Amino acid sequence: MTRRRAPLCRFWYFVAFGILSLLVSQVNKNNSSLLFNTTAALLLTVVLLAVCTWGELAIEALAGVNRPYTIFYLIPVAVGAALLGIRGGILTALAAVLLARIYLFTDNKHGLDLVSFPNVAEALEFFALLLGTVTIAFITGRLRSALGELNRTNTDLQEVNGRLTESEQQRRVFNRDVLLAVTGGKLRLVEHDEMPPRDMVSEPPMLTQTLRVPPDASALRRTLSRLGQESGMDAERVGDLCTATTEAATNAIKHGHGGLATVWADHEAITVQIEDHGTGIAPAHLARATLEQGFSTRVSLGMGFHLMLQSTDTLALCTDTQGTTIFLQVFNKPRPTVQEAVLGRYGGLP
Repeated sequence: MTRRRAPLCRFWYFVAFGILSLLVSQVNKNNSSLLFNTTAALLLTVVLLAVCTWGELAIEALAGVNRPYTIFYLIPVAVGAALLGIRGGILTALAAVLLARIYLFTDNKHGLDLVSFPNVAEALEFFALLLGTVTIAFITGRLRSALGELNRTNTDLQEVNGRLTESEQQRRVFNRDVLLAVTGGKLRLVEHDEMPPRDMVSEPPMLTQTLRVPPDASALRRTLSRLGQESGMDAERVGDLCTATTEAATNAIKHGHGGLATVWADHEAITVQIEDHGTGIAPAHLARATLEQGFSTRVSLGMGFHLMLQSTDTLALCTDTQGTTIFLQVFNKPRPTVQEAVLGRYGGLP
């Protein structure tokens, strides 16, 4: 005998869609879905409930077996919990169980008679479906909540990181302006995209030399001494060039895990670039490392920086966690400092 289905106008039909309406009201009180807006998530859940119910009926009609795959209802329940949270998942589970009771467990009953079951086996099957769907809804909803917390935490961390990056950039700009002012325009901080400084070098380098062991620094010193003499530098300026470069190269070898020296020479000046592979000079130590005599960070080109500053005409510095690059420039002929230029211009005034 063919099982008689409850018509859509009966009491349990309105109860099922009343639960769906309650689901709508609960969803609107919660946060939006992680993947969809609440309306789309709700519509997807309802469609999956309808498809699973239709599929159960179709399979039952083809196979001639009652309630062949009620486990299919776990799909819309899991999706509902994932998109709508724990409340939405549990309400979806109740809607799924109610639809199963109306269309799959009727046994020629309708209305309030649906609260009874013909035998213990069918009752156990029904309550097993209820327990399984509610459990899946709770677990999936908790996972969604955890994922939402992680997403919010990640957003907060990104905001904090953005503020820290902005603060670090402001600190670097402040350090650059202060160092430039304190040294009379002699020392400046540059970024990677500004290397090499165009106003310091304009031609291809004359030579490069790897810095791995102390003899490499000595060899570089001899090369620069020869270039300085050939460029017409006096002995004092050649000594300053060699002293500053040797100090930078030695620090690169000892504290910066080695590096590379690049040399430019023209009719006006000799410029040397020393880059190392250390951890750089921390922004908090930058002012002391560059201005305080004898200060050393012990990790990069901080040691002896005061000496380099006193021995060169122009000095540019680029430092971060990937290492430090320093440009030392000594002109072939002495040039007046900013203070000397000002005094020379206004010194004769009464």
